[in-house]
Amino acid sequence: MFRDKTYENILDEILEMAPEDIDTRKGGIYYYHVAPVAFMISRYYSELQITIDLISIDTAEGEYLDQKANEHNLERIPAQPSIRNGIFDGTNVAENMRFFANDFYFKLVYNENGQLVLEAEIGGETPNNIPTGTELVPVNTVQGLKSAKLGTVITPGTETETDENLRRRLREKIAGPAENGNAQHYKSWCESVQGVGLARIDSLWNGKNTVKGIIVGADGLGATPTIVDDVQRYVDPGSLGLGEGAANIGAFFTAVSAENTEINISFDVQLSVAANLEDVKNKVSTALIEYFKTVSLESRDKSDMVIRASAISNVIYSTDGVIDYSNLLINGNTANVIVPFTNAPKLGVLTIEQI
Repeated sequence: MFRDKTYENILDEILEMAPEDIDTRKGGIYYYHVAPVAFMISRYYSELQITIDLISIDTAEGEYLDQKANEHNLERIPAQPSIRNGIFDGTNVAENMRFFANDFYFKLVYNENGQLVLEAEIGGETPNNIPTGTELVPVNTVQGLKSAKLGTVITPGTETETDENLRRRLREKIAGPAENGNAQHYKSWCESVQGVGLARIDSLWNGKNTVKGIIVGADGLGATPTIVDDVQRYVDPGSLGLGEGAANIGAFFTAVSAENTEINISFDVQLSVAANLEDVKNKVSTALIEYFKTVSLESRDKSDMVIRASAISNVIYSTDGVIDYSNLLINGNTANVIVPFTNAPKLGVLTIEQI
């Protein structure tokens, strides 16, 4: 809006307004008197532009985006802790016992099903990646405990919602008000449950008054059974249409996990002298997982997703250590891969041969 209000432009305007008999050349008294004024005016315009950017949905960030969301009764989803099974031998463990593994603390808590599970003491995704079977070290001595190991992930931990995801949800709410049990309302209900990254709503999927929520986890993949159960319980317990959850009486809602579609990728690569093939493979893998996650979480209801060969090429070329590549195959072909809206793209086998 004020991009042209630069110091130079404002100074030129002021100098042009000077009386004809005034020396406006640089070095003159008039010039050095008005130059600081032009600078201050340009700074005010700059600060005004920043203010406008901070209160616009398209450009607001951080706490300023939170304020815009709050105007529409929407809140940023905070980081959630990883919840995992525990494997104990030798004695009965009890609630609130604390354990340590790979720089993270876990506490035993009861979940909604009355099961004793391990909950990370801080939110985030990293505890999800601690290998199953990792030894748990009790913070306090537990008499009779022979061994304690970390089990499988029940509910993945998630990071604090990003600006872009909150912006997406805010735009969706403004564009299609979530009310009266419409499709946007179901989407909002599903996405308010811990661990849900995106919900795709399939209306009338099994006849009149039926709604299906296809649930994608915060990692862009199919949601875990626990997350799906949590969504089902919140929206329509038992899919009975009794109005005992958020959904209206007579509306039969079914929550299902998105099916994972594996994307196998292979190519030949030419590396720089200092590059290591295993390091390059790890970097490419990480970048591809992030690309698939973005595609999955930015998809729309009932719209198939496209995994593009050009995007994969960009990932490869932008990886440090890669000079060139050839023979790129995606699921055995050179074409883009279409992923149905009921599914989620997942990196399968990544094969890289050095040439």
